[in-house]
Amino acid sequence: MMMMMTKGFRSPLVLLVAVALLFVVGEGDGKIIHERHAADPEHQLDLQYRQEQMQEHHESEPRLRNRRLSPRVSGLRPDSRFGGVSKASLQGGAEFDSSDTYQSRALSYVKNGRMLTEDSPDFLQYYALACLFYSTNAVHNKHTIFNLGADAVLDGWTLSDGWLSTEQDKCSWHGITCDDSELVLAIQLPSNNLTGIFPPEIEHLGTSLEIIDIYNNEFVTTEGDAGNAWMGKLPKLRNLFFRTTSFEYNGIPTFWSGVETLEQIDCSNTFFSGGPIRRNAFRNLPNLWYLDIGGNIYTSGIPDTLLQLPSLTNFYAPEAMYIGYELDLRFLTQMPVIAEAWFDFTAIPTGLPTELGLVSTLTSLSLIYCEMGGTLPTELAGVVGLKDVFLFQNELMGMIPPIYGNLISLQNFYVEGNQLVGQVPESICQIRAPVGPLVGLGTDCQPGGPIDCGMSGCCTCCGADECGDADFL
Repeated sequence: MMMMMTKGFRSPLVLLVAVALLFVVGEGDGKIIHERHAADPEHQLDLQYRQEQMQEHHESEPRLRNRRLSPRVSGLRPDSRFGGVSKASLQGGAEFDSSDTYQSRALSYVKNGRMLTEDSPDFLQYYALACLFYSTNAVHNKHTIFNLGADAVLDGWTLSDGWLSTEQDKCSWHGITCDDSELVLAIQLPSNNLTGIFPPEIEHLGTSLEIIDIYNNEFVTTEGDAGNAWMGKLPKLRNLFFRTTSFEYNGIPTFWSGVETLEQIDCSNTFFSGGPIRRNAFRNLPNLWYLDIGGNIYTSGIPDTLLQLPSLTNFYAPEAMYIGYELDLRFLTQMPVIAEAWFDFTAIPTGLPTELGLVSTLTSLSLIYCEMGGTLPTELAGVVGLKDVFLFQNELMGMIPPIYGNLISLQNFYVEGNQLVGQVPESICQIRAPVGPLVGLGTDCQPGGPIDCGMSGCCTCCGADECGDADFL
């Protein structure tokens, strides 16, 4: 029988960065990560697409020349094409010097296509969206050049219904949601084949934008301070999802610090790698409850500002590498409301600390393929709200503690692929469904295996093959 709870995996973009970094530090290896999302319907936004498989990324990256977006400059310069400096300019008008820039094309669309003047309340809204289209639709960057070749003809967006129409209102464009005032509330373009550079002009939507979801657009990129600063200029932003993109920064940046409306951030499987998880990145985020930083490489441990976030219930960092640091799970005791903690495919040589019994808010713990030794701590039985425990494919030794039968909320318990021995305690079998909540119980109870499921045969699967562990590789 297979596990009752499913999990999805995809190959991480971070493999590319890992090769480059490991060339320097000479250690580490690439693995595959998996992802699971919170079940709270009040906060989810159509997460089904988050379970799709990603193709393996390239294994090395040349440092190709790439035009960088210039930062805002202080001096204003005339724009002869449009009669003075547009209020849309972030570069003092320099971006309009050529008619070939995405900014010039966007401004022309707004003024000549939509026939909007700069005093129109819709002017900046349409300009920002036009910039998004022109800068990411069939546009090359260093990642597409390396993977596909500079002469490759890119396919463009998968879906672009309504975009840049002169007749259809922006609120009817694919992936755009507006509020009651017809201001852009959400940009949701997951798995839509965006390439090029995600434009900083998106900051012009700061008066209304709450949701950005560009998940699984592998070749769209940002780079450095100038390319990522817009994240801190959207004061109403609640959800920021750019998992499995080519967004680049030297570690976790600080730009979103202080955006107090932020509730969810997913920056996993990007190029936010090669630098620290900055302490200041997680200051003044009182409403952040969901965070995924997995699949990246960091040169620091997890900072206290992250651990002490007052609303953070869901923290995911699967297949993250911490160069020069060992992950010690005792940090979970510093997290005031943590419920789901998943760190799969991350080396945790310190094993399961007895202090886990103090994390009373914990409901789901996933630590598969983590190279953990040691034993199963009896103290974990004190976390009475614990529902899911995934510990398969480690090096845990000893026996399954009978006191785990006190976990009256336990629904899934998978420990196959370890060095555990003995009989599954009858106290655990007594909480098996339909009598109790336990619907998934995986151990090494295969013929000749070291675990005995007892006369009741309460295990739902026996061994890595039957439990489907290979599905996560």
